[in-house]
Amino acid sequence: MAAPFRPPTLGQQTLQWRRWLGSASSALGIVQPSPGNRVFSPQRLRWFSFGLLLIGILLTTGCSLPQVSAESRLFLNPSLTYLAQYPLPSLSLTGNAQESSTPPNITALDYSRSRDRLYALTNDRLKVYTLTLAAPPPAAQSTNSLPDYPLGIESITSLQDAASPPSMAATGLAVTPRNTLFIVGEQVGEQVSESNRAAPRLSEFDLTAGDWQQTLPLPQQYGPSPEPSQPWGIQPHQGLKAIALDANGDRLFIATEAPLQQDIAPPDLAYSSPRYSRLLHYWIGEPEPLLISEHLYPLDASNPDASKPDAPNPDAPNPEFLDSRLLDIALLDNAGHFLGLEQTYSPAKGYSTIIYEFVTGVATDTSQIRKLPPNPTGIAPILKKALLRLEDLPVSLGSINSMTLGPYLANGDRSVILTSQREIEKTTPASPAPATQPAQLILLRLAQNDG
Repeated sequence: MAAPFRPPTLGQQTLQWRRWLGSASSALGIVQPSPGNRVFSPQRLRWFSFGLLLIGILLTTGCSLPQVSAESRLFLNPSLTYLAQYPLPSLSLTGNAQESSTPPNITALDYSRSRDRLYALTNDRLKVYTLTLAAPPPAAQSTNSLPDYPLGIESITSLQDAASPPSMAATGLAVTPRNTLFIVGEQVGEQVSESNRAAPRLSEFDLTAGDWQQTLPLPQQYGPSPEPSQPWGIQPHQGLKAIALDANGDRLFIATEAPLQQDIAPPDLAYSSPRYSRLLHYWIGEPEPLLISEHLYPLDASNPDASKPDAPNPDAPNPEFLDSRLLDIALLDNAGHFLGLEQTYSPAKGYSTIIYEFVTGVATDTSQIRKLPPNPTGIAPILKKALLRLEDLPVSLGSINSMTLGPYLANGDRSVILTSQREIEKTTPASPAPATQPAQLILLRLAQNDG
């Protein structure tokens, strides 16, 4: 019977290391220590040998360190915390006692740090409101009270775009450091059809006078099809809305709310195929504007339960089906980190609104792909990670429709401002008087987690 294995003692291992070091040193021509030539003292040699021994033990015993995936290193991993919500008062011009009878619905919002102003689009077709914004009361950062937010209209700018169709409505805006703003818009109204629909517009206007400056070209896949019988371009009322600028005002990002019409999978694959919005990246600095790239933003899965087959009858949809829309984006830095405001709806679970962090660093450029196949392969989409589900908050926020990075808070963290729409519930015999939920501003804290 073979003798049981006994690991060498520490002294035996040290002796083996010394012999190995002596052989290696001789082979490399290194002078060995001797009474007349001490490169290492015996004490230093013992410690050196012990260090090498310790390294060998760690390597041979498979000592594991915490593993961090390459994907997780791409995210900043910030946290979002609810602070307060404020009902929007009836807005009036600063210093004017006349007020509107009902608060307008803010459909898009942007904050200019250099001017300390909010800029808003409302139900009015092509008007931009400059809003004064005071710091929220300190108590609002620790309570859920609902004081009136100190907000007023400083000015109203009417946008002048002679080339814009009368039915064109502004859906998103971004203010630049050069006293201009970019507006994205699409046609709305019952008279708009696939045969007479105009292409969406991405235009720059003077911030003070509202004069048109330029219109940036959009790729062909965003406009209407040359053949009216073929669905193509943005979906009606789900076109370009999300828009963001970098701090220098040189890079512009815009995204579609929903997939382009030609990217929608056929009915027999609708529930199992991924759904993507498209994110465009423009350079708008000197010498001239240039489309840099386009990436696919993955909307929440159409069928969260992959075991459920596609509905054999499109008229009898799967109750787990998710209809997702990318409502707004905010740029966190110049390294491709964003916040994304996404809303989903399913017949089984109703509405859900989630703020994601997403990164574009490893995403494939899809600007030359006019139509996506139902299950695209070889294309890396944007990566995203959920930060906050608004329905989990202990307050009722209403229907959220826009988002912007706001002023810095007293502790140095950045604020995030959301807006919700004014909603009027339908009357019933039991409740003949309609209930109204006012439009609101929602204040969140954006903090960077350590590690």
